[in-house]
Amino acid sequence: MSEALVGGIVALAGTLLGFLGALGIRSLDIRRQEAEAKLQLVGYITTVISELAMNHTILIHVVENKSNEGELTVSDSAYRSAELVLSRDLTWKALEEVYKAYAPIRAGHLYAWIFVRSGASFDVQSYRQIDLDACASQLPQLERAAAALREERERLTARRFRRRGI
Repeated sequence: MSEALVGGIVALAGTLLGFLGALGIRSLDIRRQEAEAKLQLVGYITTVISELAMNHTILIHVVENKSNEGELTVSDSAYRSAELVLSRDLTWKALEEVYKAYAPIRAGHLYAWIFVRSGASFDVQSYRQIDLDACASQLPQLERAAAALREERERLTARRFRRRGI
């Protein structure tokens, strides 16, 4: 009877250790996945900051050179690629600043429509032109959005390094 009792206790201890080991491995796996997700988020944020800087440079060039003909080469592709991840993990303040920076680009509000009436037949022709005032007024918003994203990136990376004791 005592051998059976010892065998039962050993089996129970083995089962318990196996269960605790599985929980430990699962916990480590969850932490690894969370760390990978944070790194991916930081990468998305950095890419969108770069896109905002590129758009800022393009708009400054257009405004300073009063170049209102042609197409703006501003982009929102990095933001569109990251939009779901950013909307899940950023603060409302940062999201609002980024949205305000991209909304005029997405909606085409950096252009003005020019209508020209020709002759007595009232033929109206229209064409669009880059709206230099809209471009100039958008520059501070691009800067605010980039600053908000830098704060978010700092918040995310500071927490990560604090855990490691760095």
